[in-house]
Formats: sequence, structure tokens, C-alpha cells
Amino acid sequence: MFNVGSGKAYKMEDILNTIIKFSSRKIEIIVDKNKLRKVDTPYICADTTKLNTIMQNENIKNDLDTVLKDMFEFYKKD
Repeated sequence: MFNVGSGKAYKMEDILNTIIKFSSRKIEIIVDKNKLRKVDTPYICADTTKLNTIMQNENIKNDLDTVLKDMFEFYKKD
């Protein structure tokens, strides 16, 4: 199994909100602006061109919700 990216960018807030909806607990996101770094790249997206060439454009994909749900369930067990 490889996690190489999808070629689509997501906001961190959207990822957090997706994970939070899997939890039965009330979780509040608090952004500490003092910890935000000006050098962080605001937009990062995987280039999947090379992978698509190697995989001969096979459509082996999981949507983000499925991947995050699987990760959530895996770590919830601990």
C-alpha cells in the first residue's frame, strides 16, 4: 500500500472537520495564530503524473472520506 496523494488539494480545516464527524465526542478546533508559520506553503498538491505512468493509469483510488475513516477507526482501537 502506498499513500502518494490524489492530485487534489484539501484545506486542513476540511480534513479536520471530516475526521471530527467520525467521532462521537464534541471536538472544537482552536487555531493558535502564534503557531502559524509564514514560511508554510498555503497550497500543496501531489503531482501524480509519474505514478499514473507506472500504474498505467489504473484507477486505484479511495476518496478522502474513506481514507480518513479507515485511519480514524485504526487509531481509535488503541
